[in-house]
Amino acid sequence: MIVGVGIDIFRVDRMRRELNRSDGFETYVFTADEVSSARRRPHPAHRLASVFAAKEAVVKALAGAETFGMLWRDIEVSGEETSPRIELSGRALGAAASLNVDDIRVAFSNTETEAVAMALAVSTSPPHTSNPGVSR
Repeated sequence: MIVGVGIDIFRVDRMRRELNRSDGFETYVFTADEVSSARRRPHPAHRLASVFAAKEAVVKALAGAETFGMLWRDIEVSGEETSPRIELSGRALGAAASLNVDDIRVAFSNTETEAVAMALAVSTSPPHTSNPGVSR
């Protein structure tokens, strides 16, 4: 059962600008593994734009839960763009648990200038609460 859907688009040139600032953006938003993976690629800003779009999409897919206080690093994106994986920790993991989310699937679509990600929050369990107006 799909619990939530999120989509986001992020401009690669904006990511380049953010990474060139010296205010700690990179370490505030990305895990060490995400940065390391991006730096092994010919265009690290493109990869990090994709990762950031995926994080935004995951937050939107978890919109039915309390996400206040969630850190960007609570959502980690790993794997290749053809088979990305999402690992949750901290408040993101708590938000997913409150919605009975077992898995989050992410898909990317990129151009030279933009990175797009879509996330599906999926549950194999019935929801915690039922809607009396919906028959099954």
